[in-house]
Formats: sequence, C-alpha cells, structure tokens
Amino acid sequence: MLTKRDLLLRAGSFLLLLALLLYPWPLVGRLFVQAFDVAANIGVAAALNDPEAQAHFAAADVAASDEPSAGEWNTVLSIQRGASDALTTISLGVRRLGYVPLATFVALVLVTPVERRRKLAIGTVGISLLLLRLSLAVALPLARAFGTLANDSPGGWLASVLYYSLIEPPNLMYAAPVVTWAVLVLFAAPPIALSAKGFPEASPPHPTR
Repeated sequence: MLTKRDLLLRAGSFLLLLALLLYPWPLVGRLFVQAFDVAANIGVAAALNDPEAQAHFAAADVAASDEPSAGEWNTVLSIQRGASDALTTISLGVRRLGYVPLATFVALVLVTPVERRRKLAIGTVGISLLLLRLSLAVALPLARAFGTLANDSPGGWLASVLYYSLIEPPNLMYAAPVVTWAVLVLFAAPPIALSAKGFPEASPPHPTR
C-alpha cells in the first residue's frame, strides 16, 4: 500500500495543481469561452428543429462588463424565436459550469498512482463524461425553451430529472468530477499493493509438492 508520506505528497501535489488550474487566468478564460462557443453553436445548430428559431453563443464583451475579470469567463446566448420577435440575450458563466469540473478532474487524474496507459484511459473517459454533462447543461434548457421537449412529455420529464439532479445543484461543480474520478479508478485501475519502498509487492511463491 502507499505510505503515509506518499499520500501526503500526492495530496499536496493535488492542492497545488488545483490552485494553479482554478485561478481565473484571463487568457485561459478567453480560450475556454471560445472553445465552448464553437462546440455549443454546433450542438445548437444540430438540436434546433425550428427553422425560424435562432440561438447563438458569443463571448461577452469584457470592455462593457462591470467586472472584467468575470467577463472573460462569460458567454452570451442570443435567442430569437422568429424574425418578428425581439432578440433575447442571456449571460452565462462557463467557469463554474464547465471549467471548474474539468480542471478538478484533471488535477485528480494527474496525481493518481497508476501507470500511464490506465491514467490516459481514465482521463479520456472522464473528460468525455464531463463534456457530456456540459452539453446537457446547454441543450436541455434550450430544448425545453423551444418546445423540442414538451414539459408534459416523457422526454421533458426525463430532461427535468437529469437537469435538476446532475447539473443544476451548485455543489456538483466539485462533486461531479470527484465521483467520476473515483468510479473510473475503481473499475479501470484497481489499486496495486505497494511495499514501503513504493514497488509492487511480489506474490508469495506457490508451495512445492
């Protein structure tokens, strides 16, 4: 098993990585918002089945924001149901919704004591699951707003359950990546018994007859 010193070193490394990743670096915010907007606009274009409805994500204007540091992590959703309808804009902060869960998961994977191949598999699957959660966070409210999923339909009921149980609670910002990491480590990388020096313990020799 891992020694107490190993555990403390990995815990300290995790906290350091988490602090560096979660700091609201302006450049990271702009790049993440740009990537989010591209992916979200592709998803919106594929999901909307009303030719008159329009929805588009674009990065917030930092110069016009009262809090520039927060504005770099904000995107603006513009919605128009028809050519004659007024344009509605909604500001959306993607840092807590998308970046914090991904950064927390990455920090956990980097300090996980498993071989590189398994670590890569855990990271790939986990990030895919968290990106799926982020996609649902965007797609489900839009689908209900544009009538793609009626509130009284089975699909609308299921969408409500998914949204309010897996996305809407603020504590899931950290809980979602931690649970995802723990489940993947449990199933994809079972713990390896380590000796006090950090090497795998040899299996006892089989008794000879």
